[in-house]
Amino acid sequence: MTGIRAERGSIAPLGIGLLAFTAMMMLTSIGAASLFIFQKRLTTVAEADALFVAGTGENSESFLALIDSDQFSDLQLSDELLPDARTVKAVACASWKPVFRIALGVGPKVICSHASARLSD
Repeated sequence: MTGIRAERGSIAPLGIGLLAFTAMMMLTSIGAASLFIFQKRLTTVAEADALFVAGTGENSESFLALIDSDQFSDLQLSDELLPDARTVKAVACASWKPVFRIALGVGPKVICSHASARLSD
């Protein structure tokens, strides 16, 4: 029994490991939240574009001139009228940059969002 009591170790490696794990999880969560919020904002732009095109009959370039596109890097909008001639499909794509660039292999990515709007009678 004296052998077990005599073998004292430090809890410091456990604390350092726990701290590193917690920091990694926080950075990952913040990065994921940033991507989620960016995608939701892009969906809002795509939905507004689809409604604008369906309501006015103009194209995405006219909508892009009306909004503040400086909030997105490389914002691209496109729209098309589907074969039923009543539904407009809009696609919004923009470049997302991660909040923290320390993660390996994670760089700027192009994120796209889709939305549709139907013309009313």
